[in-house]
Amino acid sequence: MAKLGAWLAVAVAATSARWSLAQPTVWDVARDPESRLVERKYLEVERIIETRIESVGDLMGVRRAAERLLAGIDALARTGSDAARLDAILGALYSEPYLRNHAEARSRLERALAGELPATVRYRAYSLLGVACARLEAFLCEREAYTRALTFAVDPDERALAFMNRGEVRMRLGDLRGAIADGRRAKRLATSPELLALSAYGLGVALERSGDLPSALRAMLDARAAWPSALSVSALDYPDVFFVPEFEVHYYKALEALAVARASLAEGSTATAAQHFDAAIAAFEEYLRAAEPVGTPWARNARLHLSICRRERAELPVTAAAPSP
Repeated sequence: MAKLGAWLAVAVAATSARWSLAQPTVWDVARDPESRLVERKYLEVERIIETRIESVGDLMGVRRAAERLLAGIDALARTGSDAARLDAILGALYSEPYLRNHAEARSRLERALAGELPATVRYRAYSLLGVACARLEAFLCEREAYTRALTFAVDPDERALAFMNRGEVRMRLGDLRGAIADGRRAKRLATSPELLALSAYGLGVALERSGDLPSALRAMLDARAAWPSALSVSALDYPDVFFVPEFEVHYYKALEALAVARASLAEGSTATAAQHFDAAIAAFEEYLRAAEPVGTPWARNARLHLSICRRERAELPVTAAAPSP
């Protein structure tokens, strides 16, 4: 997904994808022993990125290994394609949660993209550059990175991810029409449940902020329908999903809860409607606590929706009690 004014940025599995960079031939390695060293360092970085982290101990171990590896790589003086390959994989490494140095990731990725890289790697590098720029709140850089990623994206989900993230940054920059167009493209292209759900969430918020609440609420219901009901965690809470600023997640959850409350009421389920109106009220209140002090432009919308939710909740029969959790 992506962002606006406050604004959501999503990086779906961008850093976990394998970096299938062009490898040096046997003859290249035989002629240049240093290429063999570069290749070994590259493979070590790839192994670190693919390491499964299940505990704090794992995290600390990977962080120490990454820091040792970075020190060794920095001692290498390479030019040409070797330098671009290493900068690309290091940009991915600096994007990982155990390092999370977004300024360094941006620097490495921009340097890599100025060099010689295969098209598939350029797509991943531009996607990660978009994430780094989002984290750094460099939104014009972010928009340009996702636009360039689309040039190299072939797979439908790759294109959906780039459109979704670009739509979010366009929303943040005030281009609601562009955000809606990109959100619709992403939703049409996405095939995975995660991307289908996230694309619909982002489209829903863009529609609501453009003044089309009915279509926004339908998009929120589409997002819920796309997500497997057996999963207890929302797509919005997945580790690869992040928000800029972080409190923006409450806006998404509040609109979703409002959509479910209205749909439940239309189906005659007042108890379920009450439960979701309560959830919407709580989420809008949480959003406003963080958004109003910093002057977020969408606080006015949230305040209006909060008032409506409170009124519609109060109009429910007194017997409409929310089910026990």
